[in-house]
Amino acid sequence: MAGFTIRIVDAALRTALATLASRLGNMQDVMDDIGNRLLNLARIGFTRQQAPDGTPWKPLAASTILARQKRGKWPGAILRVQGERGLFGSLNYKPGPTSVEIGAGWGNSAAYAAIHQFGGQAGRSHRVTIPARPYLPQSPLPDAYLRTCIDIINQYLAEAA
Repeated sequence: MAGFTIRIVDAALRTALATLASRLGNMQDVMDDIGNRLLNLARIGFTRQQAPDGTPWKPLAASTILARQKRGKWPGAILRVQGERGLFGSLNYKPGPTSVEIGAGWGNSAAYAAIHQFGGQAGRSHRVTIPARPYLPQSPLPDAYLRTCIDIINQYLAEAA
């Protein structure tokens, strides 16, 4: 997967997945369902302008708002200046037989995706401080994301019984 990904290791989730894997064998469909649902949760976070744990994103700096006004991009949502073509549109997932990767950005936009997730210095000479505005979950997995994964796993366990 191009861009960047965050690896989450959660004991309860691993145990549930191991149980399911022992019953199903092929987990590709499960991973696809989990990836699709987690991607939807990340998109909802963008719409609400909040981190996966529900914490609101830091507001835009006055200078950013002014610059957006001059370009006719204000009022507008945080991290959505380019709409579907930007960071929001780059959210993606890649299911595998035993895991799923969720990420954002590709090619040159990977650094843009990462700076907004984690925050840091950007711009010419790295003089601009970008606050972290997480849009993908990190460890520990937020409750809504963990419940979603466990619900999907339980559904497959019930079908495999």
